[in-house]
Amino acid sequence: MVFNIGSGKTAVDLGSFHEMVFEHDETRKISVDLEWTLPKRLELTDSHAQKDYVGDRVRFSAEVGLPAKGPSLAVERLEYVFGNTDTDGFAVGMERTNIPKIPYELTKKNYDFVRNMGRKWPITDPVKCYGFPDEVVNYFVGIGPGQEGATHHRKSFRALPPAAPTPDCGTGL
Repeated sequence: MVFNIGSGKTAVDLGSFHEMVFEHDETRKISVDLEWTLPKRLELTDSHAQKDYVGDRVRFSAEVGLPAKGPSLAVERLEYVFGNTDTDGFAVGMERTNIPKIPYELTKKNYDFVRNMGRKWPITDPVKCYGFPDEVVNYFVGIGPGQEGATHHRKSFRALPPAAPTPDCGTGL
């Protein structure tokens, strides 16, 4: 499930994708863009490249829509930005492609993905709308900082009271 937009059993029910998009135009996309400041500077280390990334800001963005083929919602893109990408921060993400048998490709800024030796299997769908699939973690060396950014995103919202709305695009944290 890409989005958890509620049900009769939840405090909020946003309806269907068709009901959520402007003018019920299913060719449109739904975007989520969140940015927050951390209580203290965080240092993430890429052990493979032996590089440290430092920042006190995290940004997450995603875009979800109906693909040209298929009735199910799909993540068009997702991205995590940690710190300032022009200095000691980085950005990593995934973007949907139109290439047959290659549904997604990785995106990056100030970060290098290094593929492990072995067969080059395609990257599958993200986890919900915010997580890298296991293939990314398993196929690439030094993905730790990117995965840590995603983990920090989920942990940041666990501190909210149970009744508070959480910016989770999936069915749970």
